[in-house]
Amino acid sequence: MWGMADHVIDAGTLFFQDGTNVTLVAASLAFAVLLILSSRYLGFSARTRSILMHAHVALLLFPLVFFATTLTCKQAGLCEVGLTQTLLYVIPITLALGLAFGLLVVPMLHRWRAQPEAGRWQRFIHRHAGELGMRKAPDVFIVDSGRPEAYSTGGLRPAIFITVGMSETLSERQMQAVLLHELAHIREGSYVLKPITRLLQSVYPEPIVAPAAMTQEEERKADAYATWVQKTNVHLNRAKRKLAE
Repeated sequence: MWGMADHVIDAGTLFFQDGTNVTLVAASLAFAVLLILSSRYLGFSARTRSILMHAHVALLLFPLVFFATTLTCKQAGLCEVGLTQTLLYVIPITLALGLAFGLLVVPMLHRWRAQPEAGRWQRFIHRHAGELGMRKAPDVFIVDSGRPEAYSTGGLRPAIFITVGMSETLSERQMQAVLLHELAHIREGSYVLKPITRLLQSVYPEPIVAPAAMTQEEERKADAYATWVQKTNVHLNRAKRKLAE
């Protein structure tokens, strides 16, 4: 164990003694910062902001994957393959990890703390998803939390999450309005932004990651769909007021 630690330390020392390695690592981190700030300040669509955030994660992973390649060398930092050959391994691995993070890890983290809802709300979503022509209805999950909240995630299969607190706070029509709102996010593709945003907000200060002002257009479209289905915005507005309390 200690031998492995010594090897890692030696490899790290030699790795950062190489100016090219330092430049690539610094560039990766700089681009990571640029992408997260771009997602914050520029008026991109939800899908584009989601791509920028996942690319941000991939760029953060790049230095780790790049460094890991040196650990396989017989003498740390003195690999027989050249830099170009090394990057041909590192870049695809980093992109694959970033893609796996967005498609598998983030949705799995949300599903891990929730229970499938196979009752009326799943039937409700299934019916309206069919009316929208969606090939497969998103799954509905219940989160054991007293905080009234609802959100949707993407990944290989979209899902809608509602907390116990929300189901206890809202009336049936208000619950339906919120579920229709989330279903509209999935239809429009704006659901791809929320999971990565929520995760990064747990790491970074909130002003850094996709503020509410930047999602107003997506929220407006989701509200419009719920209002259109229910023929009124009363239930949705009352639900919003309760959730804001």
